[in-house]
Amino acid sequence: MHRGGSHLGWLTTWAGNSYWFDPGGAAAVAYRVAGSVAVTTADPIGVPTDETVAGFAGYCRERGWTPAFYSVCDDTRKACDALGWSAVQVAEETCWRCRS
Repeated sequence: MHRGGSHLGWLTTWAGNSYWFDPGGAAAVAYRVAGSVAVTTADPIGVPTDETVAGFAGYCRERGWTPAFYSVCDDTRKACDALGWSAVQVAEETCWRCRS
């Protein structure tokens, strides 16, 4: 994939990741399986559609895994919401400015 993804898209390049590609090959999801949970490392990369998250979820279900999208942006979160999934904020970036 040469485009797409969020500011954390570089996490998809980590050694040890596995990849699911959508049927058209336009988008991919990088993930790691821990126990029976497939944890993504960022938003889908490439050119994801509304069906990308659902497609990955189906892939996981076929293998007995629970998908968990970690550190994603609004579009992916909305796609997860559409599937009836819940979300929890686990961190928040903070920007500090020194006053001089």
